[in-house]
Amino acid sequence: MNLADLGQLGLFISSFLAATFFPIGCEAIFIALLVGVTDFSDYNFHFTVINATVGNTLGAITTYFIGMLLPIEKALKYLKIKESRFNKVQGFVIQKAKIMALFAWLPILGDPIALALGNARVNIYLVTPMMALGKYLRFFVLGALGLGFKSFFT
Repeated sequence: MNLADLGQLGLFISSFLAATFFPIGCEAIFIALLVGVTDFSDYNFHFTVINATVGNTLGAITTYFIGMLLPIEKALKYLKIKESRFNKVQGFVIQKAKIMALFAWLPILGDPIALALGNARVNIYLVTPMMALGKYLRFFVLGALGLGFKSFFT
């Protein structure tokens, strides 16, 4: 059994893990759930987008707390983030914390951003809504594109 076989639960788990220390992508499961539904409705779309957003946001918050609680050397090793990449991101993230949280969805840079926010102990109540918004917009656009391609080819 793989995560795709678990449907929405598999999407939630893969979305969570993708924003933490597991180098997996949740996009394939996300798109498969959207385009594979035969009796598709707006409810399916919005539920799938919100499910992926919540899982991915909770994963980023987990990474935030890893950055806050672990010594940074251990956190970098645990999350498999190169120190050079983290150092480049950290200074900028601290200066522009709230807006940078919006970009925690980015591939490759998202984990270092969440880790740097935690390491700098930026107010979690300020950055969580921004992380969630960025992740929601990502999944919304990705879902709309996936459905657009589905309708184009059918």
